[in-house]
Parts: sequence; C-alpha cells; structure tokens
Amino acid sequence: MTLYYFLLIVVTEVLLVAGQIFWKLGMKANPFNMSLILQPYILIGFGIYGIATVIWMFVLSKVDVSIAYPLNSMGYVFLLFAAWLVLGEEITVPKIVGIIVITIGIVILAMDASSVEKFIRLFSRR
Repeated sequence: MTLYYFLLIVVTEVLLVAGQIFWKLGMKANPFNMSLILQPYILIGFGIYGIATVIWMFVLSKVDVSIAYPLNSMGYVFLLFAAWLVLGEEITVPKIVGIIVITIGIVILAMDASSVEKFIRLFSRR
C-alpha cells in the first residue's frame, strides 16, 4: 500500500469521525425521534458520511480489504480526541491504554514484510 492510499484512509476516518461528532451534536439538542433526520447537524453528518463512503469505495478498489479495513481502527483514536475537544468528553487512563493498544495494532498492520525487514536491518547494523 502506498502513502497516497494510506492518507486516503486517514481522510476517510477523519470524515467518519466528523460525521459522528455532528450526529452527537444533533442528538444532544433533542430526544430521539424521526424528525431529527431533518435537523441540520444530522444532515451534515449524513453528507460527510456520503463523501467518506465514496472515498472508501475508491480505496477498496486499490487496496486489499484485509489491509484497508483494519486501518479503520484509526477512527477510534481520532474519535477519542475529537470527543474530548468538541464535546468535552473525559479521557481516562483505560481509554488511553486502549488507544495505545489500537495504535500498536495499526502500526503492525501498516507494515508489510519488506518494511519489517528494513526495520530489523536498521537496528542490527551496529
């Protein structure tokens, strides 16, 4: 996978997080009912999700789904910080530990065999 496609996945995840934040803002204003679908924050969230879906479809046409889909886990990391910044949600130690574990998994997934070999050679050249 090239950097270009990785960045497209990042953009997709950022858009999905933005959509979730808009939905949450829309849901905070009123109790749940079907008329909320026409609420501006909810509509903006739908629009953002639509854009993210188009980008995601393009990514899937170029990148193995076994690589691309697990990278969606970046969304959990982005959402934690977006919820803290925009919604004032608390960041707790268990959340931080979870994010660290997810980030380690993302790094491992993003590395292909040649990257691992280069990494090992870098530290074995003493």
